[in-house]
Amino acid sequence: MSVATPALVVPDLLRLRAENHPDQIVVNINGERTLSYGEWYERANAVARGLLDRDTTRGERIALLFGGLQLRRHR
Repeated sequence: MSVATPALVVPDLLRLRAENHPDQIVVNINGERTLSYGEWYERANAVARGLLDRDTTRGERIALLFGGLQLRRHR
């Protein structure tokens, strides 16, 4: 009989990557801007703390609004 392991959620996966590979680049935009797992984890936690500071509660819906984003296609 096998023992089921609990499923990891995205925040857990990001935390594990940041702990094991904090300097590994995750995002590279045209070689000009990069983001490592460590930086991503720090920024995600800063957003989470900011939401908690504004009395956001568990289960409350949060939206992300992006404006002025222009994507270039690479051939």
